[in-house]
Amino acid sequence: MKEFDCSAESEERPGDSLSCEEALEEAARALRSRRGLSEWEEYLEEERELGIEVKEGRVESLVSARTQGLAIRALSRERLGFSFTNQLTLSSLREAADRALENSKLTPPRPGFSFPAVSPAPLGIESELWDSLAREVPREDKIKRALSLERSALEVDPRVRRVYSAEFEEGFHQVWVQNSHGLFAYGRVTLFSGSLEAVAEDKGDAQAAAEFETVHHYDKLDLARLGRNAAERALAMLGAGPVPAGTMPVVLGPRAAAGLISILAPAVFADAVEKGRSWLGPRRGERVASPKITIVDDGGFARGPAAFAFDDEGTRSGRTVVIDEGTLAGFLYDAYYGKKTGHGSTGNGKRASYVSPPTVDATNWMLLAGAQSESDLVGRLERGLYLTEFLGLHTADPVSGEFSMGAQGFLVKRGRFDRPVTGIAIAGTVERLLSGAQGVADNLTFTGDAAAPSVLIEELDVSGVEMR
Repeated sequence: MKEFDCSAESEERPGDSLSCEEALEEAARALRSRRGLSEWEEYLEEERELGIEVKEGRVESLVSARTQGLAIRALSRERLGFSFTNQLTLSSLREAADRALENSKLTPPRPGFSFPAVSPAPLGIESELWDSLAREVPREDKIKRALSLERSALEVDPRVRRVYSAEFEEGFHQVWVQNSHGLFAYGRVTLFSGSLEAVAEDKGDAQAAAEFETVHHYDKLDLARLGRNAAERALAMLGAGPVPAGTMPVVLGPRAAAGLISILAPAVFADAVEKGRSWLGPRRGERVASPKITIVDDGGFARGPAAFAFDDEGTRSGRTVVIDEGTLAGFLYDAYYGKKTGHGSTGNGKRASYVSPPTVDATNWMLLAGAQSESDLVGRLERGLYLTEFLGLHTADPVSGEFSMGAQGFLVKRGRFDRPVTGIAIAGTVERLLSGAQGVADNLTFTGDAAAPSVLIEELDVSGVEMR
C-alpha cells in the first residue's frame, strides 16, 4: 500500500488532472492506439521537497515544492522517440504520445533495441528506503533542527566566525515504470540531507570547510554533529601552508578517495566504452589497479543515497563488480547497450528527472573497505601526507584518466599529524594512483553517491612551494 499517491491532495490539482495510476493507464491507452509503434515505455515520477536555509539564527529561505511528470519513449521502425509532460491531463498525455511517435522519425535507428520484459522482483530493502513517519513531523521541528545546524558550528570555538549555506532538505520521491511488454514497477524513497560550510579565522588566516550528509530516515540525520564536524575541520586547517615539492607516500582520506574514484566512473559507462571515449574500453580482464582495490556499483546497497529497487527503465537494481582485486571485471550497462553488447543491463539506466531519457550512470559507486584502521595506515608514514580532499575534480579527463588538481590535508611525520597543508597540486593518472595502493582502511564513508575508505598510496608526486 502506498504511503501517499499523487492524487491524495486533490485541491493541489486542476479539475481535469488525473491521479498517477489514471495517468499511466490513459497514456498506455493512447500509445496502444497509435499506429506504427512496436514498443513503448512510460516513466512517471512524483516528488515533494522541502528546503530550509538558515543564516545568522534566522530562516533565510523556506521552499516547499511538489513536482510530477510523465515521460514516454516510443519505438517505431527501430527508431526511438522521446517526449514528456508535467500536466497529467488526458489531452496532455495524448499529445505526449503523438510527440514521441513524431520524434522517433528524427532519430537514428537502434537495431535490436527492446525494453525490459520482466518486472523487477523486490530487493528486500524497500522499507529501509522509505520513512513512513517523517511526513507527520511538524515543520516547526524541521526548522528547529535546521537552526541547530548553524548554531552547533558556531558554538564549537570563537574562531568560527561565519557559516555559509546551512541547509536542511527533504524529499519524498515516487517512481512508476510501465512498458508494452507488461513490465510494471513502483518504488519510493525518502532522502534527508544537511549541508553546511563553516569559516574559521585566526591571526589573519581564514579557512573554510564543508560537510554534507544524506540519509533515508529523518531521525538518523544528526545535524548538530554535521555542524560540529564542519567547524572542527575548518579550525584544523588554520595556519595551513605548502610543502616542498617531491615524491612521498600519501594516505587519501575517505573524501579524497571518493573523489578519486568518481573520476574513474565515467570510464566504465558502456556508452563511453562503445564510442571509444574510455581509457578502460579495451582492457577488460587486465590489471588496472592494485590487488587491494575492489570497486563496485550497487544500487541495492540500502545505506547509499542512490539506493532504489530498480533503475529508471525498470531493471532490478543489483551489484556489479567493476574492478575485482585490481582487475577490470566489467562495465555498467543500460537496456540499450546491454542488448547491443550482449552483456545485458546492469540496472544502470538512470535519468536526471522525467524531462530526460535514461543514460548509463552509476548508482552507489564504492571502493570496498579493507580490514585495517585509518590510524594503522597513517602510522606507517615516516614522512608523508594525509589528504582530506582534492580541489578541481571536474577538470579531470575521463577519456584518458589524466588529472591535475589541487589538494589539501596534513603533513604526517613519524605516524602523526604535524601541521595542515594547502596550496599543493598533484598530477598523474587514475591508473597509476590506484596501482600504488598499499593499504585500504575499514572506514567506508559516502561523499555524495560515491563511497570510499581511507587508502594508502605508496608514492605520489606532489608539487608545492619550497619552505624557507
